[in-house]
Amino acid sequence: MNFFDNISMRAKFIVNFLASASVLIAAIFFCIWQIRIIGQNTDAIASNWLPSVQAAGEISQLRLRYRVRSLEFMQPNTPEEHAKIAGSMTELNGKLEQAFKKYEPLISSAEEKQAYDGAVAAAVGYREVVQQAVHLMQSGKEDEARALSKGEWTKRANLLRDQTDALIRINSDGAKGAAAVAAESAEAGIRDALMALLLGVVMALALSWLFARRVTTRLGQTIVAAQAISSGELHTTLPASSRDEVGKLIDAMGSMQISLRAIIKQISQSAGQLAHTAHSMTEQMERLEQASSAANESTSSAAAAIEQLSVSIDHVSANARETEVDSRDVAELAQRGRTTAHDVSASILSISGEISTASNQVVLLAERTRNISGIADTIRDIADQTNLLALNAAIEAARAGEAGRGFAVVADEVRKLAERTALATNEISTIIQAVVKETATVSEVMDHVNPMVEAGVTQVNQLTASLGDIDDRMERALERFRNVAEAVTEQSQAGTNLAGDVERVVGVVEETQSTVQFTREAARQLESLALGLQKEVARFSI
Repeated sequence: MNFFDNISMRAKFIVNFLASASVLIAAIFFCIWQIRIIGQNTDAIASNWLPSVQAAGEISQLRLRYRVRSLEFMQPNTPEEHAKIAGSMTELNGKLEQAFKKYEPLISSAEEKQAYDGAVAAAVGYREVVQQAVHLMQSGKEDEARALSKGEWTKRANLLRDQTDALIRINSDGAKGAAAVAAESAEAGIRDALMALLLGVVMALALSWLFARRVTTRLGQTIVAAQAISSGELHTTLPASSRDEVGKLIDAMGSMQISLRAIIKQISQSAGQLAHTAHSMTEQMERLEQASSAANESTSSAAAAIEQLSVSIDHVSANARETEVDSRDVAELAQRGRTTAHDVSASILSISGEISTASNQVVLLAERTRNISGIADTIRDIADQTNLLALNAAIEAARAGEAGRGFAVVADEVRKLAERTALATNEISTIIQAVVKETATVSEVMDHVNPMVEAGVTQVNQLTASLGDIDDRMERALERFRNVAEAVTEQSQAGTNLAGDVERVVGVVEETQSTVQFTREAARQLESLALGLQKEVARFSI
């Protein structure tokens, strides 16, 4: 197996494939050979026995047709019918001879040859007797012909039938025997083919299993060695090398094993140096952290004092600003109040004018309403007169009888219209009286409102003067608060700047302290990592 181990995996697969394929191809060729044997047996049935059965059946059919036509010839008929039947018999006789000639090449045994010769002889004898009877019928000797048909004719016909049936029986038996042989041969061929195919598959699987076992065994050894190396056993002995892919993998693992030994050794040395350096850095950072803490405490105290002073100044400044804002708000409110008072005064004067105008319009409306009332009275009078005229017209139409009936209808409609007009006029009069009454009431109210509006204008003017005085005094107070706020703001800005400087110092100290703590923690972690790395490296057996 050394040669097998030294070839490549591709070549191994090709060899295994060719070997398995060769076994399967041999099994397939054996199956094809068995199929050809089955085909030969089937061809024997199809090319010999089946055509013989068909030819014998054709002879039997032609014999029956010939006998039927000959019996028809023996029946009383016209000369034309006898001639027609005689022609048909001659045609059938020719076909029967052709059928015998067609069957002769298909004879395959002495028994069949003997039956064939007997059938041919019986056919010749039967044909001679029939021709003799036909000749008698044509000569007018019908009684002799019928006597012949009942004697020798029947005997020869039965003999031909028996010989034809013998041919059919021989071919049927031969076909059955050939079919049985073909079936047995097919069953044996299929059985042998399946056995050969199964054997080929088993042999192919066996070859594949041997190939896989050889490859997986060496791969398993390589995997065991790789697992040992991964667990830290760097001195593990690797399997023997070879020139295939597995051997190349083993060589690569050997090179990797040597490299890992060198790397682990170098890491172990570096980890020791790193742990020592990290320990020294941790001690220095602890001392620096103590100094930073002391500076941070002093700076924090100064920052707290300055912060309190800055808070006090900010409080005073905030109060001054709030007072200034409140004063400005009061001044603005006074200014807005004065403006609003002016607007209210103008609005009241405008309302007074509008009320006067409305009062005049109300008076005018009352006068026009009275005019409408007069017009409504006139319309009522017209409606009453129209009603009277319609009544008179209805009376006159009634006197006229049938001729005035149409006029009476018109007069009735005019009367109804006059009544509706009178009702509408009464409603208008009622509404006008109500409007006149309401107009008088509105006029009285407006007369009372005018003095009240004039008094409101006087009070608004007095309020405007008072708000102007308040606005002037608030301007002077606002100027004083503005000066105080500016002075306090300057002091607050100075305190804020000082507090900012101290806060920056505190921030720098805190940042330094934080950096020292971070550096110390990093040094501790680095030392811990170095110790952990030493422990991990110690797991490897170099």
